Amino acid sequence: MRLKKPSTGLVVCIAIIIPFLIISNVCAEEVEIPAGTPVALRFAQTISSEEAALGQTVSLSAARDVIVKGKVVIKAGAPAQASIVKLEKKGAIGKAGELIVSARSVTAVDGTEVPLRDTMSITGREKVGGTVALSAIICPLFLLRKGEEARIMSGSELRAYVDYPVKIKIEK
Repeated sequence: MRLKKPSTGLVVCIAIIIPFLIISNVCAEEVEIPAGTPVALRFAQTISSEEAALGQTVSLSAARDVIVKGKVVIKAGAPAQASIVKLEKKGAIGKAGELIVSARSVTAVDGTEVPLRDTMSITGREKVGGTVALSAIICPLFLLRKGEEARIMSGSELRAYVDYPVKIKIEK
């Protein structure tokens, strides 16, 4: 039985891929981002309790570099995501709107999604006391007066924390 000679294309592919894999592992250093590492996030757009939807994904970005053992593991401007986990629209009798956003993840320098934890809660201004008083003194139609919507302004910061340890690769 004669063995077939490997094709030239296969030999060339192997000759290119193996050195590349060896060099990429030699040139990369593994760094662990510990659980609890703080990550400052910046909201990319304004979010309002009147326009948002429960479960909606919210875009953020890393506000500053995150450094572990002298190495930048998350670059300022890296994309991040959060979700709207509670939403109440402003209501009658001066009830204010409420918005709770929960951080989900941020992208590390090697493209790894780093899980985050923490929330931001915003409540609009209640107008219940004044509404009830005005309706009793002047007119019951004041009961239709609504509180203010909850609003997180573009550029606001949310301080989140790495949820559990994540290993990433950094170029040496």
